[in-house]
Amino acid sequence: MREDREGIAGDPTSTVLPFACVMSDPFFTTYSAFWRRIESEKVCVRYDSPSNRYAEVGYFDHKGGNYENRRAPFGERGPCVAICRLSYPEPLDQPSEYRTDGVAVDLRDEMVTLAHEYGHCLSFRGQTPRKEWDAYFAAASRRDQVVDARRSAGASDVEGDRKALAEALSDAEKALIIREEELAWRLGRSELPKELHPALDQRVAIVLSKQRYSWGIGPQ
Repeated sequence: MREDREGIAGDPTSTVLPFACVMSDPFFTTYSAFWRRIESEKVCVRYDSPSNRYAEVGYFDHKGGNYENRRAPFGERGPCVAICRLSYPEPLDQPSEYRTDGVAVDLRDEMVTLAHEYGHCLSFRGQTPRKEWDAYFAAASRRDQVVDARRSAGASDVEGDRKALAEALSDAEKALIIREEELAWRLGRSELPKELHPALDQRVAIVLSKQRYSWGIGPQ
C-alpha cells in the first residue's frame, strides 16, 4: 500500500545540473540491478506521480492498477510497485537517475522505498496468510476512503485526518494496518545491501511513529 512520509524522494536538497555536465551516480548500477531483480519476479516496477491523499514516496498495487509493464517478459499484468517522483522521464518503467527537469534524485533513499513496497508484495505473495492479507487490504482501503472523502471536501489538516480515522477504523483494523507496515519494512530490509540498513531503520522509526499518530493510534 501507499507509504506516507513528508516530502518526495529526490526533491529536498537536490540540485539541478546542466544535462551536458551531469555526472552519473555509481550507485545507479546497484539501484538498477535491484529494480531488474524485482521485475524478474514478475512484478511491474514503475515511476508515478504522488497522489493528493498523502505526501507519498511509493506504493504497492497488488492488482497492477491501470498500468501494464510494456517490457514485462511474462506478458501479463501483475502486481506493481511504484516510486513516486514529482516528475520522471519516459519510459516510466525504466530506472533513471534524474527527474525530467534534470534534478538528480537520492537513489539510496528511493531504493529504501522500493524495498519497502516490494516487502508489501512479498507479504501479498505468501508471507501473510491470504485471509489476513485480505482483511488488511479492506482496512487500508477503508482508511484511504476516509482520507479521500476529506480531500474531496477540501480538508487536509493532520489533526482532522487523525480524528476522522480514529473514529472510522476499529482497533482491529488499525492493528492489521500497522502489522502489515512493520512486516513490509522487515521483508524489504532483508532485500537491501547492509550499507542501506541504517537508512531504512531510521526511516522506519519516523514513518511508523507518524503513521500511528495520523491514524489515531498513538502519540506522535
